[in-house]
Amino acid sequence: MKSIKHLFLTIYIFGSLVANAQQMYHEYYNYPIFEWLYANYSTATTPTPKCNPVSVYNWNSNDWTPGTKTDMISYYQNQYGGRLTFESEGTVKYNCHAWAWGGLTLSWMNYPSQVLYWNDGSYTQVYTPSAGTKVWYGGAKYPYDHSAIVVSSTKFSSKWGSAPRFTHNIDDSPYDVSQLKYYQLSPPPLFYVSIGSGYCLHSTINVGSSGGYASRSLYAYASQSNPNSYVWSASWSGQCANWSMTPVGNRADCNVTLNSGQSGGTLSVTCDMYNGGTFLGTATHLLNVYP
Repeated sequence: MKSIKHLFLTIYIFGSLVANAQQMYHEYYNYPIFEWLYANYSTATTPTPKCNPVSVYNWNSNDWTPGTKTDMISYYQNQYGGRLTFESEGTVKYNCHAWAWGGLTLSWMNYPSQVLYWNDGSYTQVYTPSAGTKVWYGGAKYPYDHSAIVVSSTKFSSKWGSAPRFTHNIDDSPYDVSQLKYYQLSPPPLFYVSIGSGYCLHSTINVGSSGGYASRSLYAYASQSNPNSYVWSASWSGQCANWSMTPVGNRADCNVTLNSGQSGGTLSVTCDMYNGGTFLGTATHLLNVYP
């Protein structure tokens, strides 16, 4: 059953890759597509900067042969007159969206998963790109289903499906550039509580078993001011055996225990931030706890 599941998953990803990169397959007439069919993947998720889960397929095993990888580099360099700067070899381990949006090199991300990166507010559309700006080519199907990262005013960096990753002139790729959209990482709010320095509206932990115990540390931040004292508070909504929160400066250590039959719930953690006796602002984080 497991092998059948992997087969269908591979066929799904392979079908998506063919649909979204037909020109690349037609151009590279020696592309040994059956090597790709042996690749093995499993379903997974990766978080946006705001901690919302994005569906991906984690690579497990099998890839292009070394000979194919070498041939790909030569082929595309010839196709584009030597104007490409080679970055990384061709591989079925990851694709353009996974690398550009998630920084992933062992996962495959299909449209519309990358759309969540701007739909949840993690990224904001801009019209004057700069180095590091994310690029979406603006469509659900080839030749518009592609993502890249801005290198300069004339160059992008992108992974071409399962082919190599190159730095290239904006017009030098198998994709259509007539519908480009640019996105930059959204600035964090003035005050926020999160699991780390990145801004998350919420986070989730699993207790894992009856009578199980889970803990997480949350941190309070101010993006444009300097608090030096913090007042924490919390409230629980749902089912649990017990919960606690221990504040230590800008950190709050949260603990929850669930017994058998308890469905869990949400710990709402709030921090008021001060500088001396001056109130600066407040922020709340929702910690979702499940069995």
